[in-house]
Amino acid sequence: MANIASAAISARTTVAVNPYSAAQVKLHDDGNGGLWQNGSRVEGASVNYETGEIRIPKQAFKHGLNIAEYTQKALQQGAPVYESVSGSLKTTTDVIVIAPPNAQVSWISSPDTRRVSVNVDNGSQIFDILQDVPYPRAAVLNSWLFEVGGKEVFERDGVLYQDLNVRTGEAKAIGTLNPLSGKVILNEVAPDRLPEIKVLAGIYTTGDFGVKTFTGHTAAAPIKPRSFYVYAEIDGKQIVGESLADGKIQSAEVGSDGKKLLDGTIDYETGFFKFDTHKPISPLSVRYSAVSQAHIPLSAERLGINPTRLPSDGRVPIFRAGDYVIISNAKIHDLGSTHSAGQTIKLPRENCDRVCVLDADGKHVSADKYLDNLDNSTITWNTPLDLGDYTLPLKAVMIWEEDNRVVGTDISGSLKLQDPISRDYPIENTYVSSAVVGGDLQTRFTEPFTQINWHGVWEDARNGNPTRGVLNVKDYPLVLTSDGAIEERWRIEFRSPTQIEVYGENLGLIWDNDVNTDVAPINPATDQPYFTLPKQAFGMGGWEAGNCIRFNTFGTMMPVWFLRVIQPHKSARNQDDSDGFRACLRGNTEIL
Repeated sequence: MANIASAAISARTTVAVNPYSAAQVKLHDDGNGGLWQNGSRVEGASVNYETGEIRIPKQAFKHGLNIAEYTQKALQQGAPVYESVSGSLKTTTDVIVIAPPNAQVSWISSPDTRRVSVNVDNGSQIFDILQDVPYPRAAVLNSWLFEVGGKEVFERDGVLYQDLNVRTGEAKAIGTLNPLSGKVILNEVAPDRLPEIKVLAGIYTTGDFGVKTFTGHTAAAPIKPRSFYVYAEIDGKQIVGESLADGKIQSAEVGSDGKKLLDGTIDYETGFFKFDTHKPISPLSVRYSAVSQAHIPLSAERLGINPTRLPSDGRVPIFRAGDYVIISNAKIHDLGSTHSAGQTIKLPRENCDRVCVLDADGKHVSADKYLDNLDNSTITWNTPLDLGDYTLPLKAVMIWEEDNRVVGTDISGSLKLQDPISRDYPIENTYVSSAVVGGDLQTRFTEPFTQINWHGVWEDARNGNPTRGVLNVKDYPLVLTSDGAIEERWRIEFRSPTQIEVYGENLGLIWDNDVNTDVAPINPATDQPYFTLPKQAFGMGGWEAGNCIRFNTFGTMMPVWFLRVIQPHKSARNQDDSDGFRACLRGNTEIL
């Protein structure tokens, strides 16, 4: 205890006390002999107005100091060493020195003294979590956890929160953390209260630092597939990671070990992403760009169909698991306007699967005008050569293509194929097309049968008695070709013992002649007969008017329906009005 006697001491005296040997603390008397500091009475402290004696206990100015202690630890022997931060509370033991006031004070009589109520604002408490850490240093944001006055406080992006509501995600902000200086500021701390502060967890860095794994999330979600790009600097060079349809993130550049310099994943629904780098990068260099999607409800009345049957983003899958598809890429090569019989032209694309020649108007040049050699990538004009029906210059369409089977689909548009593709297709002008599989197709016919009269019903068995005339298809069989035969039911009906007519169930009457001529009705689509029945098959006669011969044929041509429906709509401004599709017949022919 330190005592100073002074005759000048009177009520309402200000006393300067230095308990830390670094700064003064001012005490004020309350006119009744008590001393107050920051709105609170100092226990055991008093002033005697008559003798001038001031009593101040040391214990009143012993304050707790939070001291950060740093230790190096390892999870196990041989594991990387990391530094942990812990806090301890120590008490000051400075000597109290009372300094006399510099200013003159006036005496106030006891009857004039009175109590007043004062609203004291809450203050702030500041401490340094990077104390004694050498420069350069920095606290890593989103890694710190404290305990302040018995409550858990967590840090997010440099802001300190407590009282987290796990249902709403809301929390009370009570302070800040400066990552560069390491200063932690706790707001709304009462001047007379110094809460105990513990550092439970945190990460800091020293010197130039980098990371090889980065985790984050986009500001908005969901993210449009293939629209996410992340940028980072490795050795002063910018590396770009591009997202793929399946959510993978990869850079085009590879390291000396053949691995991608940047490799990771993104969840398009939530926007969370993570990537690893070949070398450490500065987290401050990481940037990203992405396109966020928003779905607008569709009106069934305006759309014309029920939108609940459509996917949320309006896209409808056109491929299914198990479908066959054709991958193709066409490249056009200008052949010029000068061509001669026997001329051989070398094409710039190797290993073509198909080659065709078009004129300047897009008209196909007949394949009998040239011979293509796919192994040597050449075309040779036949002799003689007449190109008078075509508009010059000509161009060759060189096509790469192969078939495959789909084993998996994704709404992003990606397809998982059963077999690896045989070559690297360029993105430009490469298409994946639907394929309708016909299987093994072969021309054939059913055994003909005869009946006396036609009853108007197409049946595959005799209806009534057979005719006296006999059709000899054993020695003179029907002849069918793949470029003429179709799937159809046929009827040969006699109008007289020698005059006949040929009917198809779907085609109707297509041929009439006599039994002294081979029956060969022409298919107008190919200029080849639907079938050919030799005249010798009718035998030596015995036929009568009304007799008929029935049989069926099956061709290699497979009928396919094309159905395209476009709802009436108004085209958007600057929209390309061109639309269409192409059908291509593919197959292998084996002559038996």
